[in-house]
Amino acid sequence: MPSQAQVKAQSKWENKVYDKVLLRLRKDTEPTRETITEAATAAGMSLNAYVLEAVKEKMNGGKAPPAEIVPDLGIYARQVGQSPEEYTAQAIRERMLRQDKEAAELEHEPFYD
Repeated sequence: MPSQAQVKAQSKWENKVYDKVLLRLRKDTEPTRETITEAATAAGMSLNAYVLEAVKEKMNGGKAPPAEIVPDLGIYARQVGQSPEEYTAQAIRERMLRQDKEAAELEHEPFYD
């Protein structure tokens, strides 16, 4: 059992690192906490992760955001000080330029200028 000091330190850290959002669900209306929890479990996710993923998808027009499409994208992007979108755009530009260079070496028209 953790000591009072450990509980206090954990609480202080959580308050510093996390924002907390209260979600109220009517017990007599779908989706209920139980049905969401069942869906999360079926997806192999925690309730929190499941709800957060649903929010991200909704905010991204119903599509999984790039960081969800490519595992660890956010980690690599943060290492170079970029957002996942900036990192992805840069990677695509670099790939297009490589293709143009390869096309030039093979005496083909460039794909991208």
